[in-house]
Amino acid sequence: MVHTLKIVGITAGCLTLVLTIAIVSVIQNQPDPEIQDILTAPSAIEIFQKSHADLWGLRKGRISTLVDEAQAYTAKEKVIIVKVDEDENFPPSPPPPPSAKFDIIALCQFLNNPSMSCALIKMKAGNQTHLLNIGDPIGHQVIKDIQDGQLILQQQRGKALQTISMPCLSVHNLLQ
Repeated sequence: MVHTLKIVGITAGCLTLVLTIAIVSVIQNQPDPEIQDILTAPSAIEIFQKSHADLWGLRKGRISTLVDEAQAYTAKEKVIIVKVDEDENFPPSPPPPPSAKFDIIALCQFLNNPSMSCALIKMKAGNQTHLLNIGDPIGHQVIKDIQDGQLILQQQRGKALQTISMPCLSVHNLLQ
């Protein structure tokens, strides 16, 4: 009996809650005229733009202050405006010269077996010396070839590969 009363009490509480939510939702669906007036009123940004439109030149047909100042400057300073055709193709600017982060101390070139050629370089940062062969990396560059008096490096730039020739500043003949 007590168990039945608990079930009936819980059921009555749930029905009361559902009916209360239904009544509140029906009452809230009716629009309040004060809230509608607030929602349809212009926003703070719109009021600000309307009150300062003359200052910033936001009204239609008015030139902005910046354009007015530019026209006054050009009239006063005799500025020459050059118009360039959009169809003209300008040659691309040459790439900047490579900035090596190392100095070449010595080069050893094997004419019969170029894969054995090597270069002795000194890094500018840390003053470390390295003996490198063809295919070894130097930072973001790779040694592609060692020729008489120059080290040819290849670096990745975007998708294209760029070849850089680094001349040896002073070549010392070790045989003399």
